[in-house]
Amino acid sequence: MASSVISTGNFDPTYPTFLVLASIGIILILLPAYWHFKSRNVGTILYIVWTFIGNLNYLVNAIAWAGNMHSPPWFWCDLSTALIVALK
Repeated sequence: MASSVISTGNFDPTYPTFLVLASIGIILILLPAYWHFKSRNVGTILYIVWTFIGNLNYLVNAIAWAGNMHSPPWFWCDLSTALIVALK
């Protein structure tokens, strides 16, 4: 009899790639933030905050959901979904 439960025994070999790229994205977003804050460029600062929150959300999702399909973090799932919809 085939099981209908998804097996998490096999991990995705590309798992650390997204985690590393999201971390690099956060660092690259924060590099010009000082100069834009210093010059009071409000539009660019808001865009930096928007993309920082999005990349931070994806970074935490990559950590929280790595091989963890059967016991999801219940509060983070609802918060993350709301953030993803708001960022679109």
